This record gives sequence, C-alpha cells and structure tokens, in this order.
Amino acid sequence: MKKNLFAAAIFSVLASFGSDFKILADVDIVVAGGSSAGVEAALQAAKEGAKVFVVAPRPYFGEDIAGTYKFNYTAKWQRDYSLTRELLCAKGNPAALVADVTPLRIKQIFDEALLSGGIGFHTWTQPVSIARDKDGKVAGVWTVNRSGLGLVKAKAVIDATERATIARSAGAEFLPFPAGKMEFSRRIIAGENAKFPEGVSKWANGVSTKIDVRSGFKQAPGMPAAIDAKYFSLKMSIPMKDGSARSFAEAEQIARDMTWVDTQIDAADTVAYLPKDRLAKPVDGVFVVGPMACADEKEAEELYTNLMANFAHARKTAKEAVKSIENAKGSRDAVELDGDVPVVAECDVFVAGAGTGGAPAAISASRAGMKVIVAEYLNMMGGLMTEGRIGKYWFGYREGFTKEIDAKVKEFGANFSASKAEWFRSECRKNGAEIWFRTMVTGVVKEGDKVVGVTVVMPDGTRGKVKAKAVIDATGNADLAAAAGEKTEFITADELSLQGAGSTPRMLGKNYQNTDWAFVDDTDAEDLMHFSLRARSNMGDYAWDQSQIVNSRERRRMHGAFYVRVQDAMLTRTYPDIIAVTESNFDTHGQTMDLQFFVEDPGHKRKRVYLPYRAILPAKADGLLVIGLGMSAHRDAMPILRMQPDVQNQGYVAGYAASMSVKSGKALRNIDVKALQKHLVEVGIIPEECMAMKDNFPLSVEELAESAKNLKNGYKDYAKLLTDPVRARELVAAEYEKTAKDSSADTRVIYAHVLGLLGDPRGAADIAGKIKSMEWDKGWNYRGMGQFGRSVSWVDSYLIALGKSKAKEGLSAAIEKAGKLDASSCYSHFRAIALCLEGIGDKSAIPALRRLLELPGVGGKAHTKENLVAEVRGFNRYSSGNHGHGDKERSDVLRELCIARALYNLGDSDGVAKRTLEAYANDPRRAYANHAKLVLGIK
Repeated sequence: MKKNLFAAAIFSVLASFGSDFKILADVDIVVAGGSSAGVEAALQAAKEGAKVFVVAPRPYFGEDIAGTYKFNYTAKWQRDYSLTRELLCAKGNPAALVADVTPLRIKQIFDEALLSGGIGFHTWTQPVSIARDKDGKVAGVWTVNRSGLGLVKAKAVIDATERATIARSAGAEFLPFPAGKMEFSRRIIAGENAKFPEGVSKWANGVSTKIDVRSGFKQAPGMPAAIDAKYFSLKMSIPMKDGSARSFAEAEQIARDMTWVDTQIDAADTVAYLPKDRLAKPVDGVFVVGPMACADEKEAEELYTNLMANFAHARKTAKEAVKSIENAKGSRDAVELDGDVPVVAECDVFVAGAGTGGAPAAISASRAGMKVIVAEYLNMMGGLMTEGRIGKYWFGYREGFTKEIDAKVKEFGANFSASKAEWFRSECRKNGAEIWFRTMVTGVVKEGDKVVGVTVVMPDGTRGKVKAKAVIDATGNADLAAAAGEKTEFITADELSLQGAGSTPRMLGKNYQNTDWAFVDDTDAEDLMHFSLRARSNMGDYAWDQSQIVNSRERRRMHGAFYVRVQDAMLTRTYPDIIAVTESNFDTHGQTMDLQFFVEDPGHKRKRVYLPYRAILPAKADGLLVIGLGMSAHRDAMPILRMQPDVQNQGYVAGYAASMSVKSGKALRNIDVKALQKHLVEVGIIPEECMAMKDNFPLSVEELAESAKNLKNGYKDYAKLLTDPVRARELVAAEYEKTAKDSSADTRVIYAHVLGLLGDPRGAADIAGKIKSMEWDKGWNYRGMGQFGRSVSWVDSYLIALGKSKAKEGLSAAIEKAGKLDASSCYSHFRAIALCLEGIGDKSAIPALRRLLELPGVGGKAHTKENLVAEVRGFNRYSSGNHGHGDKERSDVLRELCIARALYNLGDSDGVAKRTLEAYANDPRRAYANHAKLVLGIK
C-alpha cells in the first residue's frame, strides 16, 4: 500500500507529467539542447526552409563552450563559416583565438545568431523525453521548466543534449558505458595550478591579469590583495560506476575537490569529457549532433576538439533532418508522457536549492548525521551571494552560523564569491551530503498530508522520485509548498506591486554588483528567459560573464502556520517559538501595499525582528519546511526578514530541525521547540532571553482603545490598531465622533483618514473635503534601487482611503483631482486615482479614467515579442552600466496598467481598457502579462 501511495506523486509545479502541459511551439524541427552544435544545426535547418524551435536546459546557449570554458579549440581559421569566425576570434581579429573570447561574448553570439535567423527558443528548459503520437511517430519533445511540463510539437528532432537525452528516450542504441576510470577536464582561472594527486596531468594557457579581490570582503592575513590570474585546463581521471546522472554528479564533485585552490577567482560551470557510451544505432525521426553522435572514437574526438568539424557535422545532420520530413504533413498530437517515474534515490533530508538558505540547511543537517541530498539548478552554491555577486551584507544579525561562515570563508580563499561557494560545497562534502548541480526539483510526493519525497529532473533528462524523511524548500519561490497544495501568494488581480529585480554582469574578481531594473515572475520560465536575454544583450566587454541567477527580491510566498505581518515587524512582536533574529530596514525596492505605509514613512531606520518557527512551517502539510524568500510573510515585511546573514542562520535552523524530526520520528510541527532553541542559543543564532519570550499579541482592548486616542498625535500607535482592524474600526469611529465638538479639523481628518483605510465610510465627507482643499502635492515615480520611504503622497493616501471606504461621497472630489492630471504627472497620482475610483465602483467615473488612459504618452507601453526582440538586438552591447531606463519603464507601464484595470473593472463600454489589458496579456515581460491575465480572468 505504501508503495502505491508513493507512486501517486502530487505535482502542483508540474501538475503531472502526463496530463497538464503547455504547448511551447508547433514546428517542423525541434532542437533539444543548447550546445554549439545544436545552434548550428538549428540555423542550417532554418536555411533549408524548416520551421525550427530550440529548447536549452541552461539560461543561455553554448553550454559546451561557455559552460565548460573550452575556448582552446584546435580549428584553423576559415572565413566561410560566419558563426565559427565569431566564436574563434575577438573583435574581428583572427589571431586572437583565446585571449579576448569570454563566456558572455559566446552567449551573445548565439543569441544574435538565433534572433537573426528568426528561430524561436526557450532557455531555462530541460528536454526530458521524445513525444510520440498514437501511431508511434515522432511528435516532438517533452520539456520541463519552472512553469511546468511543456511540449514542442515537431515532425523530427535534432538531439543536441550532452547525453543524447531524447535519442535514449526514443529507443536508440548506444555503446555500453565502460565502468572504471574516465578522463575529465575542468577549467579554472586562478593564480596557481591545482595540486593534483599522482597520475593526473595538468597544463595551462591563457592571459595573465591583475585582479582586485578586496571588494566587499575582508580577507584573512596572508591572503593576496590581488591575483595574477591565469587560465588553467586541468585533466584528471575519475572512477565511474556507471553512466547515470548520479554518477556524473559525483564525478563533478570529485573534479571540484581536486581543482580548488585558494587563489581561484572563477571556474567553468561544468567539467568536460569525451563521452564513451555514444550512439550506435539511431531511430527514425531523431538526429543526434555533437560527439555523442559518433560510434567511431576518432570521429567523436574530432568533433570534441575541432569546432569546425563539429559544426560541419551539425549542418550535415540538419539537412538530413529536413529531408526526412519532406513528405510529412500537419502536426502530430502526442500521447501523454508517462508519469510513473522511478525512485532514483533515498535520503533522510532533501534540500531543494543550495542558495543563501539551502546551502546552510544542507550543512546543518549533514553535520547532525543525516544522509542529505541537496539539489541546485545552478552550478555553484550560495545563490545571490556568490553566483549573483551581491557579495556583501546590507544589514542582518551576524552571529551564530553566519559568524562561523564569515570566519571560515575568509580563511578559505582570497576571492569572496569563489571562496564562499566552495566553502559551502566542501562543508557539505566533508559531512557526506550528496550534491546534484543542474537539477530541477519539480514537485513533491505525498502520503496523505505528509510530504515523503520530491520529484526531480536531472541534467541528462532523468526524471525520478527521491524518498525523504524531511524536505526543505530552499527554492526561494515556495515551489514545493505550492506543489504540496499549500496556500501561496504572489501576483494578484488587485494590484501589481513587485520589488525590483536585476541581472548581474560578472567581472572577474569583483564580488559586489547589485542591479534593479525590471520586474520578474520567478514562477514563469518564459519571463526568466526574456529577462536574462534583455540583460545579457546590454552587457558590454567590461563584463566577463552574466550571472545565471536572477537577482529578484520578491517571489511567491507560502501562507503558512504563522504569517508575519508588517505590524509584527514594526512592533517587534515576540513569540514562544523564536528561531531566528533578523535585522534590517524597510529596503523596499519599489512601492508598498500594506496600509501601514500609506501613512507611515518607514525611512532608513534599522529594526530587530524575531522570526517564529511556525513561519517556516506549512499550514497543513507535514514533512516540509520553507525558508528564504518563500517563507510565510507579507511582501512588505519581507525586506526586514530577507537579509543574507539572517537567511543563512534560518537555513541552519531548518537543517537542524529536520534532523531532530528524523531522529525522534516526530512530525516537524511536533518537534521539541525548546530543545531546538537551546541548541540555537548554544551556537549563537538566538540570544538566551528568546527562550523565555511569549507572544505579546493580541493587544488588549484597553491598549487598542488607548492607541485610538493617541492617533490624534500625528498618527501615533497607528501600527497597533492595524494588528486588529476589526476591533480598531469601532474604537477609531468612537474617537472620530468625539472630534465633531472639541477637536481641530486636522484631528478630525486623521480619524476620518484611518477609518477610510480600515474600510469604514463614516469619515468619507471629511476626507473628500481635505482632498478638495489641496492641490496635487509631490508624487512618486517608480524607484527600485535606493527606495526606502513612502511611495505615495498625502493626497494619494487620502484618495486611497476614499477608495477603501467605498463611499460615493468622495466621488466628485476624486474625479475633480483626476481631471487635473496630465501625461507629465507622477505615477503615484495615477495609482491613487485608480485605486480610489476602482474602490468606489461607480460607473460615472468611467469618462475620467478613459481620459487618463487616452492621454498622449500614457498608453501603448506594452511590448510584443517582435518589438522586444528588436529592442534586445538594438541595445549597445559595449556600453557600460546597467539598464538606466528601468525605473521609467516600470513607472510608465504601471501607470497605464492601473488605469486600464480600474476602467475595465468599472465596465469599459468601448473596450479600450480591455484592448490595453489584452496587449499586456501577450507581453513577453510576463510579470505584467500575468497580472493582466488575472484581471481579465484568463487562465
């Protein structure tokens, strides 16, 4: 019975492997894989007249070159192959075959080649299996990405994956994998060569460069202030049990163990190797390119070492693929993908994500004696801190495990990002944790309400289940909480408010690059693709590479056993189950939504906040903890909870709590929290006084009543009232009635204002009067980086209060104010008018909203895929800096969207608002599109 229950996996991220999927494209030929041969084959197939689509598992193309740093091809210079010429030279100089080629430039070349060729593609998308129709004919390729299961319908497949994933799934025959030692190479950039064990060769070539390593990082004594870095290609023989994804994952870790040096500043994403279990007998409809295609070892080695030969083979194969579909007519409907995937591993604790919280969680659980598997989509640990290059702390409580990390990392190496990532990895290895890089965690397996495992897709397309006694969701996106059926929150139909995101240009030796220029929906793989592409195209030759992680500050969040509100943070709420201390200010990176900040300006003031264990516990599911940006908290509280030092400590807590659950056999929600706290005091994560703390909420009626009286003193104690808005309404209303006789007009407006924000219409006339007495004041245009204070003006706030009161008494005042706006007016004024008129809900406001939407310069800000591609190709690739237009773009779009939404919800008679929202629903900037779809009711 247990086995059958385990086989019934629940997929909320992927829904299921067999029934709920999205058609990504319907084409003649699909290229599976983002290798250089795959791109060349796609270009050739398109030249032959085929409609082509490419799916790549990484966030970029050229993984076999840019991902391995395999720049030293032996191909001779030839002018007749334009793509080869671009890849093998820098700035048109045929002699510079290595020195000036960078991973970034390679990725940009492939981007431009596909865009120029008119070829559609998806990155961040793992090909997993052949798709066949009911007659057994090739019908395309099944894929998996952050959005779920996808299908590219096609009549033939070109398999450009590293391990011939699609050909294997289609039944092609391969040479047997020869167990035993296998030769790998790993390329690093460092000040010295690695010290290999006996019998492993090494060699070096490259360009010597002085690298500053001190940015954002205080080094231990004896570490160099600068590194004379060289490019090393290091060969080694590693024992292989078999050709499984798990064996290759272990080989990757062994290679990293062998090649770390403390002067390392960068390294390739993956190892390189000449495959041994190559294609022996193909199947109809599937064409393999790259070294995997060659049964003959000499031919395979030629393709492995000679880019020209590799491309020539890809072009030949593409022509064969096109010829094979000459008589094929129409698209084919694929039968469902088999959802009954095997168990590929078992462990005590499984950690999904190895970033700021996930890496500490894996270390903590493995130190406690747990058998740990940690899976990560990236190729290094540490997430935003390391791969994302936000390599210095803003605020945060720097005691406990964070203190240990900071001390150990500075002794571990000279350069912060490389050293921190490697220290995390080596600590996991030292304690026996198994590390799977380039692996997608796609869902959970449940028995009743208990999470008993996860589903994964590994780099070679292997789909499987991992049994686990406890699971930690460190995705930062609450992916597994959503998969488990827990309530989550993110983008809604009410209003689009997101903290800004960026994509980091990586400069060798530089550890701090922080950007904020757009919005990202991390649940949407297409959004991740377009965001990365736009950013990459704008990076110039000052950058060595692009970070593969999107530096987003707000993602999908769980609504768990306890939900941290803004007021809990503002009033320093205490709890009996405190497991972490967080310290920061409200670094909001954009506008706020909570009622608190329509009145109070949070400013730059630093606060200490306590986090309860229940905030990382799901409301229903057991066997799961959710940490980092996916924890249970309001979006406007998150800036004070998400600092790197605090999330590191939180990750340690989750790992230790999981180990307590496994050892005791108790559910995660039933572990001995006092014993957990005792350990956390011992390691310095929480002060001892936290163990005696109790919940100081809810506030008494007497304290709320006193707070209502104190409002007249410049909104004093406003936060306390928001802790219990239902009781607060009557208490504030009572004080408001007293102001009719013995208070100033300003005091009466304060009470009316708060009543309105609480949804009470009794003070609407006073609010309207205040609005009419004021001219438009200084508003706010969207600002991401460096935004701390209020994002609304006082007039804005009064209008928003009118809207929340739903009182029609304020309608004329709002319409009058709307009539004074023009295209030069600030975004916050448009937002306030939209929220006000939408809230009141009277159709007589329609003309005022339509006028705003039709003002010259307000409308038409939606993108199509075509003009976004044109924009991407039009960027000045070699300009320095980041997207300076990011704040303006967001202001312009949000202004148009908020007015269109309000007009649509009021009943847009001539359809102008609907047309605007429909344009955004098709916008490749999916954060805007997904909001517009929710407004329109489109699934």
